[in-house]
Amino acid sequence: MWSQVEAALEAARQIKAHAPHCRVIFTVYEMKRLGRDSAEQTAPGDHLTAHGIV
Repeated sequence: MWSQVEAALEAARQIKAHAPHCRVIFTVYEMKRLGRDSAEQTAPGDHLTAHGIV
């Protein structure tokens, strides 16, 4: 499952790199799929925000 998340994150980063003026929105269907606790669930969001992705 994490390979799919990593692939999606990489795609979002690439889109943002090629079109920095455009907004990239990353949507997660179920938060429980991102991790077992709040720290694991917020880490991808922090990473996306650091790269300018909403």
